[in-house]
Amino acid sequence: MQTMDIIQKWLQNNIDIVFFFYGLAFVLMGVSILMRSRTGSRFMLADHLWLLAWFGLIHGANEWLDMWAIIKGSGKTLDLIRWGCLVISYIFIFEFGRRFFKVTSWATVRHLGWWLSPVIIFLILIMGVMSSDFFKTGSIFARYFLGFPGALLSGLAFFAYYRKEKEMLKPLNVKSSFILAGVSFITYGVLSGLIVPRGDFFPSNYLNTESFFMNIHIPVQLFRALTAITSASAICIILGIFNWETTEKLQTALNEMEEKTAYLDNILYSSTNIAIAATDRDFCIKYYNPVAEEIFGYKAKEVIGRTVMEMHTKEKVEPARFEKAIEVVKKEGEYRYVVEQKRNDGIRIIESRVSGIWDKSNNLIGFVLMSTDVTERKKMERELQELNIDLEKRVAEEIEKRKQQEQILIQQSRLAAMGEMINAIAHNWRQPLNAMGLIIQGIKDTYEFGGLTKNYIDESVEKSMKQLQFMSRTIDVFRNFFRHGRQKSSFDVKLAIGEVLSILSAQLKGNNISYRLTCRAHNRTSEDFSEIVQCDEMTITGYKTELEQAIFNILNNAADAIVGRMCGRMPDKDGKGLIDIDVSRESNKVVIRISDNGGGIPEKIIGRIFEPYFSTREEGKGTGIGLYMAKVIIENNMGGRIYAENIKGGTMFTIELSLTPSEEGSNCER
Repeated sequence: MQTMDIIQKWLQNNIDIVFFFYGLAFVLMGVSILMRSRTGSRFMLADHLWLLAWFGLIHGANEWLDMWAIIKGSGKTLDLIRWGCLVISYIFIFEFGRRFFKVTSWATVRHLGWWLSPVIIFLILIMGVMSSDFFKTGSIFARYFLGFPGALLSGLAFFAYYRKEKEMLKPLNVKSSFILAGVSFITYGVLSGLIVPRGDFFPSNYLNTESFFMNIHIPVQLFRALTAITSASAICIILGIFNWETTEKLQTALNEMEEKTAYLDNILYSSTNIAIAATDRDFCIKYYNPVAEEIFGYKAKEVIGRTVMEMHTKEKVEPARFEKAIEVVKKEGEYRYVVEQKRNDGIRIIESRVSGIWDKSNNLIGFVLMSTDVTERKKMERELQELNIDLEKRVAEEIEKRKQQEQILIQQSRLAAMGEMINAIAHNWRQPLNAMGLIIQGIKDTYEFGGLTKNYIDESVEKSMKQLQFMSRTIDVFRNFFRHGRQKSSFDVKLAIGEVLSILSAQLKGNNISYRLTCRAHNRTSEDFSEIVQCDEMTITGYKTELEQAIFNILNNAADAIVGRMCGRMPDKDGKGLIDIDVSRESNKVVIRISDNGGGIPEKIIGRIFEPYFSTREEGKGTGIGLYMAKVIIENNMGGRIYAENIKGGTMFTIELSLTPSEEGSNCER
């Protein structure tokens, strides 16, 4: 008992020493963690140890401040710093335990989110503000809510982590260290987090440092210091796993380097067509592979140790070449040259490349020469060049033939279109000719009945002139449609379509086919060509007459399909045909969609409709070049795109044309 009393008395009188070693253990733990390289580690523990390191540094500093307060006395500033260090250190141990435990297989803790720390800190501040002693109450609740659960989670996490990574950690013999760390942190959590300074609220008024000393007769700080030392020791041993990992990585890298070196040596030696030689800065040869022996005619044992200048003495190579090689390699990284070498089997062409060898300080320390016998390649290149010249000539001839064929097709297309146009004009003229006949017949009848007056003659002349003007306009449109000369101009796509409709209008009407043109820029629909108005947004630059010919071919095909459907196949319920033309501006394009209710095109042939001489009509009723010419005009001449697809009840042709960059505006004018 006397000895125990002496120990107790010594501890009470020298408690500052206990605080010193207590803080030193945690500081050394923090420094050891931060100094240990963990970059790229496959151990998940490495991602969280920095939190434990900062806990050790800050909590160790807090214990040294406590020691200072014992020796020199406390003050408000010192108390504030001590309180801040205590709370911050417990935040780090709490975050370490929470995060470290989340990477283990214990799923029950994965619900502990990042928000816990801010909430707990807020509660600690509220409790401190509401009490009479902010620092004392705040430190007690920091121990309860952060220190105890943080150390407890940390200890349990060490157990759980070893269990999870057992296969990887077992060969390293660190099981006892993980167990010691787990036990030490749990014990420290109880001693530091539950045994707190005496307070005026439960449980601090019952379980505190004073009651502990009264029952155990030893200050709790001694036990805390011992657990700090054991936990720090266990952590330092555990950190050895990173040394093992680094050593393993270095060994693996060394093995890979040895394999690569052996592989490279094998490649250099067994290279079948590249001569490789290496020299030092003064062109003294250090390496010479078998291909170099074959190309240059020297054995390796003859040249290794001698300079390139010595070996080339008999070839009388100018020293300036070596000086130039050094200069070019320094400036551009490599020096290339080609030489012709006389041999018994003839002249061989050798292509060489000299590259520099550089040390870590970027100093030139040597050269590598790689040479290849390119005689056969040069011969093949010459032959290939001759073939290319011949091929270019043949291609030019084929292009010329193709142009001639296209001109024939174009002429055939124009003749076919002319026939269709004459037919359309016949339809257009039939009504005015009938009207003219009725007017003339009316003049005769009126004269015979004695009713011919000046007014009647004037009215008859006016009606006749209107019919003649209509017929004259039809001729003008026909003439413009077939006008020769290819000069680009800016024109309104809608008006161009309107001119085509003016030609086909009578023919469509005679076949009970109606049409409508919709401008999506202003949501305006026209059901007669005379209602179509100009729209600046639909202005493009291109070949107007050629576009009109393409539109004419598509509309004519649509009309034929509708007539065929109504006559020989299943008609619509109302027995009427419809051609729907939709014009819109999409981004930087004008898009024309022409759809009909002609029954569509069989899927097995729809992909061939733009081929020359391919027709869906009966034999003898179609040339098969109308849609081909439409594609040539749209895609080759206008730089656009055309394609067809089946829709419900018919077919839709889509034409995409680029807008004129300078054309802007959105006005529609009557």
